Amino acid sequence: MSEFMRTLISMSLSGAIVTVILLALKPLTRKRLSQRWQYYVWLLVVLRLLLPLSPTVTVPSGVLPAALTRSTSSVATSVPTSTTPVGTTPGTSLPTGEPTTSTETSPQTLPAATDVGTTWSVSALLLLIWAIGASTVMIYNIVGYVRFKRKVSSAMVRVTDEHLLAILEECRQEVHVRATITLYTSASVTSPILLGVVRPAIVLPDRPLADNDLRYALLHELTHARRQDGLLKWIAAAATSIHWLNPLAYVIQYELNRSCELACDEAVTIRFSPDDRRRYGSLLLAVASMTGAPSPAMFSAMVEDKRNLKERLGVIMSSKKQTKRTTVVSVMSIALIAAIGILAGCTPKVVPVEGPQISMLMKTNAMSFAYDAVPLTWNVGQNTLQSSGTTVLHADNPNGGDWYGDAKLYWLAPSPATPICVVQQWEVKDHLPLMTTKSENDLDIYTPPMGMQYQYDMGAPVGQPFVRWYAGESQSFLTTDGEILMSSSQTTLEETIITVTEKGILQTTVPAPKTLTLTTAVPSGLKQMEVLYGSGNTENGFVLVEASLADAPMNTPDSIWLLRMNSGVGSWVDCGDLSAFGGNIFSDLSPSFARVGSLLYFTHSHSGIGCIDTAAAAPSITVPEKLNALLDNLYSGTPADAVYAVSAELASYGNGLIIEYPDTDWNSIYYAVDASGTIFGSLRADKTSVTSFDAKARQGSSLPLQNAAGSISLPSIDLFQANIF
Repeated sequence: MSEFMRTLISMSLSGAIVTVILLALKPLTRKRLSQRWQYYVWLLVVLRLLLPLSPTVTVPSGVLPAALTRSTSSVATSVPTSTTPVGTTPGTSLPTGEPTTSTETSPQTLPAATDVGTTWSVSALLLLIWAIGASTVMIYNIVGYVRFKRKVSSAMVRVTDEHLLAILEECRQEVHVRATITLYTSASVTSPILLGVVRPAIVLPDRPLADNDLRYALLHELTHARRQDGLLKWIAAAATSIHWLNPLAYVIQYELNRSCELACDEAVTIRFSPDDRRRYGSLLLAVASMTGAPSPAMFSAMVEDKRNLKERLGVIMSSKKQTKRTTVVSVMSIALIAAIGILAGCTPKVVPVEGPQISMLMKTNAMSFAYDAVPLTWNVGQNTLQSSGTTVLHADNPNGGDWYGDAKLYWLAPSPATPICVVQQWEVKDHLPLMTTKSENDLDIYTPPMGMQYQYDMGAPVGQPFVRWYAGESQSFLTTDGEILMSSSQTTLEETIITVTEKGILQTTVPAPKTLTLTTAVPSGLKQMEVLYGSGNTENGFVLVEASLADAPMNTPDSIWLLRMNSGVGSWVDCGDLSAFGGNIFSDLSPSFARVGSLLYFTHSHSGIGCIDTAAAAPSITVPEKLNALLDNLYSGTPADAVYAVSAELASYGNGLIIEYPDTDWNSIYYAVDASGTIFGSLRADKTSVTSFDAKARQGSSLPLQNAAGSISLPSIDLFQANIF
């Protein structure tokens, strides 16, 4: 939910709480507080609806409804969040050119829609509905006001009678009104009214009034003018429009108008004699008997609501000068109501203490030929880091080169029922293990079956590069060629076969798992294909490839294809070209991928983030607008000494996305985001430590680790490895 909507709900709820309290205490306050102070109390409630005075408090997760503690995704509404600038130390704000979004929420599942860049979020939809309703209510008020004013003005006649003007001047001085007030009569009004806010005028009914009655009417309307009641009623109308979904907002407006008239009667009659009070009351009754259609609430009519006449007459006959004791009680009551209103606003504006936990492995004791790995848990909601410090894995020959293998960490995050799963890589030349476990309970190392490695001839690899991934649902490894090229006798890849081989990892079982092979011809009209990603198995999975047309000129946008695998049968689906990404993904910078459900996110060099819904009937490449706006800001902080543009790296954590990008000092920064580009937190790995930050760049936990930049390994859903040597 956006910060704006959350703040709006906070103000609305706190105003509603105060309203309920005031209505419950009404039998007690009616006779103990003067009408003036009761009017001020309702003005205070109106201000509470308009002023976002809501301090933040921390409450345990689950205390509030999920709608108030869950952030929505897709296109940000009013809202991507404030971010930590790349190129600066986390703790400062990165201008994104968009409204700030509160991040006091837990990330929500990324949307499964194909068009990620244009999907409406729940937050955006709520904001649109609110805006339409607020505009409608306010326009209704304005139109009603303008129509009534035109109706009155069309029949207005300015009073020039010296006697009547002398009474007006006398009353103006008695009420201490500094502004010049013009007096009119109109056949369109049945009750004296105050017309206008900037240049107020008093409009009387077009019928003769006795001097005393005229005086009472003028005193009443001049009192409204002195207190700027017309302006205050407009403010109340604005509050009602803003909170049009809250039924108590209309109650607040009604109570304000009611107390406004009572306070005005009290101010006018407080020094009247009993006879004057009776005659004033008689005037109200006489005016009420002739009052026709009501005027808009923004006008101050002497008699508007006949239902309050009995209460007004009671106030007129009982009003008396307020004592010091009553004043003290009144002031204390207002202070108490103000405190309740502010504190009540804390309720929906909370920081959940629970949040997504991201499991990572952190390299330690790193040398040129070996490293250890320890588990690391990042609680994004709590802005904390935890690590037992226990080494669970040792890797040898991490920088052995293409011929010997590279002990990279490709692993699955643990769940309550399964331990960490790491794909073991073999040193290809001698078939020696590159990784060994150091923990009996926390780690399983899965070894690809023999025969899924490169063949060597005199110490050199033979054949094309291949890709491999692990399918957890079937506990098997799948492999296919990394590149599919034309032979010297071909003009296209026509009739060329792509083969996906699946082998189970439990080779010691009897009988041993069968090797499954899926073969299918590549689409016609292509001259080159490169396998970019693989997921699932031959029963239910896909392979993502990039292809070049045979007759296309150089630098023509390549296309993306999905090879869908279903029950051992393959079928091709064209996802469209890469025109939005500069043409192709063949570049010096390898693309990075992260899968969230059926959505596959990918980077293309430094030009952006794309997305494909792999489960869609007709998948297409979309460009998530907000994610790319965030990425543009990250690119602006590319290290100054970078030889090439730095590409962002992607990873996923259950239902969220992680974007890794260095700051200007090559410190690794990891941003936990959703599809709208909203940042829920970040990690910085630098030369001395790993530190967590919340979405507002406030520092959380910090763990010491020498040369931590580039030492954090994030989990992979498919344990995908490309270009294995």
